[in-house]
Amino acid sequence: MNIQKIIKNSGAEHFVEMVKSELKKRGGKIIFKNTDIVHRDIDGEFSEFNMTIKCYIEPSSNYWIGVLAHEYSHFRQSITESDYWTNFQNEVAEVDDFDKIFKNKKTKLSGAKAKRSKIIYHVVGMELDCDKSAIKLINKYKLPVDKNEYRSKANIVLYKYLYWAEYGIWPNINDKKTNKTVDWRELKLNRLLAEEKYSCVDDIPRKLFYIFKEN
Repeated sequence: MNIQKIIKNSGAEHFVEMVKSELKKRGGKIIFKNTDIVHRDIDGEFSEFNMTIKCYIEPSSNYWIGVLAHEYSHFRQSITESDYWTNFQNEVAEVDDFDKIFKNKKTKLSGAKAKRSKIIYHVVGMELDCDKSAIKLINKYKLPVDKNEYRSKANIVLYKYLYWAEYGIWPNINDKKTNKTVDWRELKLNRLLAEEKYSCVDDIPRKLFYIFKEN
């Protein structure tokens, strides 16, 4: 199924058109990619340099709509010069290849725990702000998104940042023996918490921590 048909059948076409319109006012656009055709390491991203959102669509799920709401929230942070956005940008300004350092291996910052912790303080604040904004958008536009799935997957990413800050390793939740991804339903992480609840590795739920550690 082509992307336009997926969007039309999703029940979120009105929201997609609104986001396109807002980006266009700033010279930007949305780029959709079908994950049945294109490999992806991320679900989506926003670039303030060209005001463009990339969003990866898995045709069998509406999760991508929540991702689009999240990336649109980054766009809003950028154009309103949110403190979350500007503080994050200032913190990572001197970090080379920042978008490449979150990998499942040691990174250039692996020996600088204090630096990682400082970066993650700003990353988590910025991302959590967008996650909560995304839920508001889902409610406002009555988007057909499983909010439990969205909040659970958002929490997994936030906790990955905390693990990376501690160990300098970007974790995953794929079983290393079977390569199957742990079902988000089993983790019971469907509540977004206050920002101070995402402070350090000790805040990662034990079950998820051991999944990170083992894989």
